[in-house]
Amino acid sequence: MTIFSASERIKRFLARGWSVVIIVILIFLILNPDILSVSFLLEKVKDNPQFVWPLYLAMLIVRVFLMLPPTPFLFLGLVLFPGYRLLTVFLVMSSALLSAAFFYFFAGKMGWYNYFLKHYPKQTEHIETALHRPQAVLLIVAWSFLPIAPTDLICYAAGMARMPFRLLIIGVILGQFPLMLLYAYLGALFF
Repeated sequence: MTIFSASERIKRFLARGWSVVIIVILIFLILNPDILSVSFLLEKVKDNPQFVWPLYLAMLIVRVFLMLPPTPFLFLGLVLFPGYRLLTVFLVMSSALLSAAFFYFFAGKMGWYNYFLKHYPKQTEHIETALHRPQAVLLIVAWSFLPIAPTDLICYAAGMARMPFRLLIIGVILGQFPLMLLYAYLGALFF
């Protein structure tokens, strides 16, 4: 029988609890896929306009903890609030910064670092080295700007590498904000 310290038990509890919440939400969404469809949401908006902003804000907050990319939520906001493009960009960007902070500060609490160090030691060391270089902010900017790269992963890695938080936030802002503005104003052609 393995004996775990109190901090190890807490890490395991947090990781399992988080995993259970994600699984329950994903099962709910698989069983009710229409909930995320634009037509369903627009129908609900017509019936209950007073709940649109609170629902949208709640979705942005939940997105953070499920590691969902912000782009679909930006497009949803642009459809729901066509006259509020800059506000929508600001809200989604705030959600992205909240996500960055969450994964930066709680990276070590989930115990994933040991997993990556054990299974991918060379890659882990390479990423840590890259995040301690003077040009690390450029790596964060590029990673955040690329639509196919999950920004939460680089924020997690930055937290594990103990990169200065302000440099991470600067990189995320410089990478994601222009991309979101581009989407918002190019999206105006379609929405």
